[in-house]
Amino acid sequence: KVEVLPDPAEPVTAKTNEVTKVDPAEGASVTLDTAITVYYASGMGEVPSFKGLTKDEVVAFGKNKGFTKFDFTEAESTQTPGTVIEQTPGVGSNVKRSTTINLVLAKAPVTPPSVTPTATPSVTPTVP
Repeated sequence: KVEVLPDPAEPVTAKTNEVTKVDPAEGASVTLDTAITVYYASGMGEVPSFKGLTKDEVVAFGKNKGFTKFDFTEAESTQTPGTVIEQTPGVGSNVKRSTTINLVLAKAPVTPPSVTPTATPSVTPTVP
Protein backbone atom coordinates (compact mmCIF):
# COMPACT_ATOMS: atom_id res chain seq x y z
CA LYS A 1 0.00 0.00 0.00
CA VAL A 2 1.29 3.47 -0.92
CA GLU A 3 0.02 6.55 0.89
CA VAL A 4 0.70 10.04 -0.44
CA LEU A 5 0.67 12.92 2.06
CA PRO A 6 1.74 16.55 2.19
CA ASP A 7 5.03 16.89 4.08
CA PRO A 8 4.33 18.58 7.44
CA ALA A 9 7.99 19.66 7.61
CA GLU A 10 8.52 20.49 3.95
CA PRO A 11 11.62 22.50 3.14
CA VAL A 12 10.85 26.12 2.17
CA THR A 13 12.86 25.59 -1.00
CA ALA A 14 10.73 22.64 -2.18
CA LYS A 15 8.68 23.17 -5.32
CA THR A 16 4.96 22.43 -5.30
CA ASN A 17 4.20 18.68 -5.71
CA GLU A 18 7.88 17.74 -5.46
CA VAL A 19 8.52 14.52 -3.50
CA THR A 20 10.33 15.54 -0.32
CA LYS A 21 10.63 12.27 1.56
CA VAL A 22 9.75 8.57 1.39
CA ASP A 23 9.13 6.30 4.39
CA PRO A 24 10.69 3.78 4.69
CA ALA A 25 13.72 5.62 3.37
CA GLU A 26 14.87 5.19 -0.20
CA GLY A 27 17.00 2.07 -0.61
CA ALA A 28 15.47 0.24 2.39
CA SER A 29 14.58 -3.44 1.89
CA VAL A 30 10.95 -4.11 2.78
CA THR A 31 8.42 -6.88 2.31
CA LEU A 32 5.67 -6.59 -0.29
CA ASP A 33 3.02 -5.83 2.33
CA THR A 34 4.95 -2.91 3.91
CA ALA A 35 3.11 0.40 3.81
CA ILE A 36 5.04 3.10 1.98
CA THR A 37 4.39 6.77 2.55
CA VAL A 38 5.40 9.34 -0.04
CA TYR A 39 5.54 12.92 1.21
CA TYR A 40 5.28 15.86 -1.18
CA ALA A 41 5.62 19.64 -0.99
CA SER A 42 2.34 21.51 -0.90
CA GLY A 43 4.06 24.78 -1.79
CA MET A 44 2.20 26.45 1.06
CA GLY A 45 3.68 28.52 3.85
CA GLU A 46 2.61 30.56 6.84
CA VAL A 47 3.09 34.28 6.29
CA PRO A 48 5.46 35.69 8.93
CA SER A 49 5.30 39.19 10.38
CA PHE A 50 7.33 41.71 8.42
CA LYS A 51 6.28 44.69 10.58
CA GLY A 52 9.15 46.93 11.58
CA LEU A 53 11.55 45.48 8.99
CA THR A 54 13.28 47.48 6.26
CA LYS A 55 12.97 46.55 2.59
CA ASP A 56 16.33 44.72 2.61
CA GLU A 57 15.43 42.88 5.82
CA VAL A 58 12.07 41.84 4.31
CA VAL A 59 13.75 40.32 1.26
CA ALA A 60 16.29 38.37 3.34
CA PHE A 61 13.79 37.23 5.99
CA GLY A 62 11.15 36.39 3.38
CA LYS A 63 13.59 34.27 1.37
CA ASN A 64 14.49 32.37 4.55
CA LYS A 65 10.77 31.61 4.99
CA GLY A 66 10.29 30.63 1.32
CA PHE A 67 8.67 33.86 0.09
CA THR A 68 10.35 35.80 -2.71
CA LYS A 69 7.65 38.00 -4.25
CA PHE A 70 7.05 41.39 -2.63
CA ASP A 71 5.31 44.59 -3.70
CA PHE A 72 6.30 47.71 -1.76
CA THR A 73 4.35 50.96 -1.47
CA GLU A 74 4.71 53.89 0.92
CA ALA A 75 2.34 55.75 3.21
CA GLU A 76 2.83 58.65 5.58
CA SER A 77 3.31 57.45 9.13
CA THR A 78 4.79 58.41 12.47
CA GLN A 79 6.60 55.04 12.50
CA THR A 80 10.29 54.81 11.55
CA PRO A 81 10.57 55.78 7.86
CA GLY A 82 11.44 52.85 5.56
CA THR A 83 9.97 50.17 7.85
CA VAL A 84 6.93 47.98 7.22
CA ILE A 85 3.72 49.25 8.82
CA GLU A 86 1.15 47.07 7.02
CA GLN A 87 1.14 43.77 5.15
CA THR A 88 -1.27 41.68 3.12
CA PRO A 89 -1.82 38.72 3.39
CA GLY A 90 -1.81 38.99 7.16
CA VAL A 91 0.48 37.30 9.64
CA GLY A 92 -0.29 33.60 10.03
CA SER A 93 -2.16 33.28 6.71
CA ASN A 94 -1.43 29.97 5.00
CA VAL A 95 -0.74 30.79 1.34
CA LYS A 96 1.25 29.50 -1.62
CA ARG A 97 4.86 30.60 -1.23
CA SER A 98 4.61 32.04 -4.76
CA THR A 99 2.04 34.59 -3.50
CA THR A 100 3.05 38.25 -3.76
CA ILE A 101 3.14 39.84 -0.33
CA ASN A 102 2.06 43.49 -0.36
CA LEU A 103 3.94 45.66 2.11
CA VAL A 104 3.48 49.30 3.07
CA LEU A 105 6.62 51.15 4.17
CA ALA A 106 6.41 54.18 6.45
CA LYS A 107 7.46 57.53 5.11
CA ALA A 108 7.78 60.70 7.13
CA PRO A 109 4.70 62.90 7.09
CA VAL A 110 5.03 66.01 4.97
CA THR A 111 5.29 69.03 7.22
CA PRO A 112 3.88 72.17 5.74
CA PRO A 113 6.42 74.98 5.51
CA SER A 114 6.20 77.37 8.41
CA VAL A 115 4.72 80.71 7.45
CA THR A 116 6.17 83.77 9.09
CA PRO A 117 3.43 86.34 9.55
CA THR A 118 4.13 89.64 7.86
CA ALA A 119 3.94 92.73 9.97
CA THR A 120 0.97 94.94 9.36
CA PRO A 121 2.15 98.48 8.82
CA SER A 122 0.84 100.81 11.41
CA VAL A 123 -0.79 103.98 10.23
CA THR A 124 0.11 107.12 12.08
CA PRO A 125 -2.65 109.65 11.92
CA THR A 126 -1.55 112.99 10.66
CA VAL A 127 -2.80 116.02 12.43
CA PRO A 128 -3.39 119.05 10.20
